[in-house]
Amino acid sequence: MASSNFGRAALNSPPIFTGSNYTSWKKRMKKFLWTIDDELWLVVQNGPIQMDVENQPQWTAVQKKNAQLNQRVCMSCKL
Repeated sequence: MASSNFGRAALNSPPIFTGSNYTSWKKRMKKFLWTIDDELWLVVQNGPIQMDVENQPQWTAVQKKNAQLNQRVCMSCKL
């Protein structure tokens, strides 16, 4: 089996981009995010979902989920 620059990360850790083989890393990152939530990749592609933070106490269930998606993407990128 061919060696990879990615190494073996834990299943709950995102793949690490080493500066080469972007296409392979992108596929692995997409799969990683989809295992957390199938809508996370859409947030990565389209940018953060715009939220009205001033009205947070009145957010609907959909708005709360959108806020959580934004937070999850940020946390995944920090790992």
